[in-house]
Amino acid sequence: SLGRFEIQVGKDGLWWGPGHHGSLIVSNHAEPFTMYKFSNPHPFLLPSFLRRLGPVRGVFFLTELEENRTVPEPKMNGLRIDFKPHPNIQIGLSRTIMFGVSGNGDVGLKDYLQIVSPYYEQDFVSVSTGASRENQMAGVDFSWRILMPESIPFRSAKLYGQFISEDAA
Repeated sequence: SLGRFEIQVGKDGLWWGPGHHGSLIVSNHAEPFTMYKFSNPHPFLLPSFLRRLGPVRGVFFLTELEENRTVPEPKMNGLRIDFKPHPNIQIGLSRTIMFGVSGNGDVGLKDYLQIVSPYYEQDFVSVSTGASRENQMAGVDFSWRILMPESIPFRSAKLYGQFISEDAA
């Protein structure tokens, strides 16, 4: 722990989104990643006018995926920020990037900063395999807890949704 933040190194499961039966970008249905993870497990309020977003929580991770893949040993990072502008409403923003195909040179800090830029269309294609060196997904999700009147036998209902986009679409 570093104040309100937490750094983890090792295996951990992630579940990004409000769905109870699945998450479109990252879920714990597969083997947990061995990763570096930076997060704030306890939400906090941002300063100034951003305070209106309500309590904010974020997580960033970086991992290397396995060798036994169509494109071996790519690296993957993810960033998620969720906030609660109202006690019954939660909104999440997620983004993952898979990059750096093995056998096609290392990705340096300059390359990495370009990869994570939302304005950068990467042209890293493996000469030997023709495979792209990166794949990005981004999404937004929400959940709305609807409080029920006392005459109904359950206290609340939850409405949620997710929208995810991939760079290849």
